Amino acid sequence: MANIKSAIKRAELNVKHNEKNSAQKSAMRTAIKAFEANPTEELYRAASSAIDKAETKGLIHKNKLAVIKHVLQQNLVNKLTAYKMSSSELFLRLNSLRILLILNGHNCTVLKIRFKKQ
Repeated sequence: MANIKSAIKRAELNVKHNEKNSAQKSAMRTAIKAFEANPTEELYRAASSAIDKAETKGLIHKNKLAVIKHVLQQNLVNKLTAYKMSSSELFLRLNSLRILLILNGHNCTVLKIRFKKQ
């Protein structure tokens, strides 16, 4: 343990911040696992929000944020296209989630997924 008063305070703060950051990352991982177990639009929004919060607080890098969100979007799109929706119905549901989808004809084959800027 440190002898200087400011170093003692800093060590105590480091412990508090470590606990808070660990809890935040754990909440993010839990939201992602919940979405992967049952991909729905509500769980996608919750997981996306948790990931965004972790990135704004500096817990994960912005490139990792993009990779994780892209995988989650692919899971959601794959689930929605499994129901054989029409292209327009699928477009409306994904548009509300700010996902731009380029489809291949009428059979809803996904060609590209892009983030929409907010």
